[in-house]
Amino acid sequence: MLGFLKKKKTAASQPQPAEEDFNPLDAASVIGYIKQQKPGISDEEIVEAFSKLAAPADDLDHLDEEGELPWGWHYANKDTTDKLNEEYINHPTYKKWSATYKGNPQEEVDALKNYLHYIEEIQNRCNQINECFGFWCSVILIGEGRKEWLEGRLADLEANMDAHMQEYEEKLKMQAYRAELEAYEATLTDEMMFDAIRQHEGMLQKDLCKLFPYPKAISSKLYYMEKDGKIERIKSGNSYILKVK
Repeated sequence: MLGFLKKKKTAASQPQPAEEDFNPLDAASVIGYIKQQKPGISDEEIVEAFSKLAAPADDLDHLDEEGELPWGWHYANKDTTDKLNEEYINHPTYKKWSATYKGNPQEEVDALKNYLHYIEEIQNRCNQINECFGFWCSVILIGEGRKEWLEGRLADLEANMDAHMQEYEEKLKMQAYRAELEAYEATLTDEMMFDAIRQHEGMLQKDLCKLFPYPKAISSKLYYMEKDGKIERIKSGNSYILKVK
């Protein structure tokens, strides 16, 4: 019944009253506006809708007929919800889990258990205030379906810990390799490449690269040197013959 008052219509096809004709403080003007937004609505339905908007504050403790937060609930409880939101996003258990997510699996398990315990605690606090706060906490603060997803994540980590640990260790090895590769690439100079090409004149690039500890770094260096016009790479089979320009 209150849907047309809760959500502003945006469809361009709906007739809009002229700005100078609409006065939000004039009852007749407001009723005319509502009838334009919802053709076919009766005067009785409009009266019923406004009577619900003027309902006692006690109704803010319960969800409306559609199972949603009642009109005006957010505004009436803004101070409390702001404090709870500030607490939630800055809570140590949330920050710890965020920091360990997809990191060390065992550390994430411990952090996730503490985070889920906190979620239960803040949900119970909100439930004890009233029905609306419980709904707001689970759907808006925590997020609809988030608790179930977190529980699924925890169950997967615990059931497949060996596989997750292996994946994590491989990830660490790759990170270490990339760090070593970047450090090695930083030591390469054009003169080093020029000397190598001259000393191994006629050698294919793929064979030249094998003379260095990180062949991929050499291949990348030669590619960009050609782009900069410093060397020439002549296609030969599945590789290149290198020449200094």
